[in-house]
Amino acid sequence: MSRRRFVVLLAIIGAVAFAGRVAYILAFTDRPIGFSDQLYYREVAVGIAHGQPFRAVVPFVPHSAIGWPEAEHPPLTGIALAPVAWLTGDSELAMRFVIAAVGVGAVVLIGALTAGMAGRRAGVVAAAVATAYPNLWVNDGLIMSETFAALGTAALLLFVFRFMRRPTWIDATLAGVTAGLTMLARGEAVLLLPLLVVPALLMMKIQPLHRRVAFAGVATLAAIVVITPWIAYNLGRFDKPVFLSYGDGGVLLGANCADTYSGARIGGWDGFCTIPLTAKDLSVDAAQKRSKAIRYVRGHVGRLPGVVLARIGREWTVYRLWQTVDTRRAGDGVPPWATYGGVAALAALAPLAAAGVVTLRHRRVAVFPLVSTLLVVTLVAVIFYGSIRYRVPADVAIVVLAAVAIDRWLPRRSAADTTLTVRP
Repeated sequence: MSRRRFVVLLAIIGAVAFAGRVAYILAFTDRPIGFSDQLYYREVAVGIAHGQPFRAVVPFVPHSAIGWPEAEHPPLTGIALAPVAWLTGDSELAMRFVIAAVGVGAVVLIGALTAGMAGRRAGVVAAAVATAYPNLWVNDGLIMSETFAALGTAALLLFVFRFMRRPTWIDATLAGVTAGLTMLARGEAVLLLPLLVVPALLMMKIQPLHRRVAFAGVATLAAIVVITPWIAYNLGRFDKPVFLSYGDGGVLLGANCADTYSGARIGGWDGFCTIPLTAKDLSVDAAQKRSKAIRYVRGHVGRLPGVVLARIGREWTVYRLWQTVDTRRAGDGVPPWATYGGVAALAALAPLAAAGVVTLRHRRVAVFPLVSTLLVVTLVAVIFYGSIRYRVPADVAIVVLAAVAIDRWLPRRSAADTTLTVRP
């Protein structure tokens, strides 16, 4: 497959992906936002557009805290949507279309990533699978951060594999910058730096150890530079230290309380456990929630093994699926058939992804960066709670690996479509 044909096919798939996502938005998600994180991201974008950046305006905080500084989530999604809010009179539909366009960017990058690993035809297959994979496009109709996490993960893996194929300072820097931007979309993405980027750069045994360490240091420094302005902004406006966000306080308390340690909601999250403890300062409130959650964990260590297993089961939609479906329907407006379709698609792609790992290993292509995304999202579930929303980085890797296996079983390609080898 020639480069020109690959680009043309990728453009066609991207157009189809955008059309499908727009149709999904118009038919199913263009509804008033309920009590969910969509409300938060929309109001942040609107606040920035109207000169009130990162001020508490939604009912996730005590009434007395309205207008106070807030950082419930990292800022990238709100910043990206602010120009749209300003240009369109705060149109939710326009914001959804922009999210859909970002999702198409993720599709294209997944195709480019796979092409670099297994050839251009495999890249076309990966883009096509990403276009149809419900666990990706279902997020693209929501005013949420998951689509930005998918784009960031795909870009991060692209730069990491480019580095592993031919180590350069530029790709090490771009990997770090992309990791930093992904952190600014989803706070838990901070784990991608120590568990994916740094190990991948250190694995290049063809490079001297001191040079590998220098590459890893450059990537880490680049990520720190990207997130530092936001951290500095937060440190100057809260009573307690706030870095990427203070949202972990509420997340930890909602995941570590009586309702989520036993019974029907074990391994999940319960917002009723996170009723604001104080209106003194939102960072103080978050710190108190964090401390209360830690005390609860220490007092119920014996239940942790069962809770952790339930969290992992929820993360991978093999435990109490009906609750996941109901939560997404009630909170985000995701129709049940879309969630069930994502579960079925994951079940179909999982064995293909395993075959893709074997295929790449036979070709001496490093699979650690892809496999590490599965470990990262599972660890996030163990630390916090099981949510399909946390699984986006792994979904990107699963699509890539499955496409590699599908491409292998298609009729033999021409010699021009070569497989690139990445040797750690």
